[in-house]
Amino acid sequence: MMVLALLITLLPLKLIAAPLPEFDATFEVHAFDIMFGTSKQSFRCQKQDCTLKATASPSGLASFFVSESTYEEIAFKQTADSLQWLSYSKKSGDDLTDLENVKTITLKRSANGTEVIYPEKEKRWDNQTNLYDVASIAYAIQYYKLNSLPIKGFYLQDTHGQDAITITQTNTSQELELADLETTLKAEQYQFKTRKAEVKIWLLPEYQYFPGRVDVYNIEKDRTITLLLEQPPKIL
Repeated sequence: MMVLALLITLLPLKLIAAPLPEFDATFEVHAFDIMFGTSKQSFRCQKQDCTLKATASPSGLASFFVSESTYEEIAFKQTADSLQWLSYSKKSGDDLTDLENVKTITLKRSANGTEVIYPEKEKRWDNQTNLYDVASIAYAIQYYKLNSLPIKGFYLQDTHGQDAITITQTNTSQELELADLETTLKAEQYQFKTRKAEVKIWLLPEYQYFPGRVDVYNIEKDRTITLLLEQPPKIL
């Protein structure tokens, strides 16, 4: 038994990876200094097959101006040493059950894994190793932080193409007030820039580096959309 214990301690750390935890969380969505609604997000895994789901809908005064709801679903393969992005789908419309009037966007890896395909527009791009979409990039950084991996070599995929991004840690210690105005947590801030956007992400070390806030600044439209955690996530 002592020999076995010694062998376990000598195993490479990458074989004892920390997986992304399953969770339920709700974010407030802000734009133009107005709270537009909420985004309810969840993450579940069946062995290596994992799914991130996000449902956003307008609320309050914003519902008089914006009636569209969205449903996003991102698939991953999570192994002992990697979090591999597989696909992204988004449905948007006034009534998501009215399939004839729902707009759909799909991004997915090809069957042989060499390309990323956008079937609705018949577009395709070369596959990249550390590739994620804008909805999942914060959780990818969380995974890398949990496993003390170098945060480099990332690509961001959207319907316009791919951007090689450089993610930098801009602040190692600050406080983030959540949307409930009652909870303040320690946070680490990261940021990166693409051709069309500047993104800032706050991770919460006390909650396994869960993203507490995400700011996406659209350079062309001069507009920032913020997702701010309502209260600490429910880690399952």
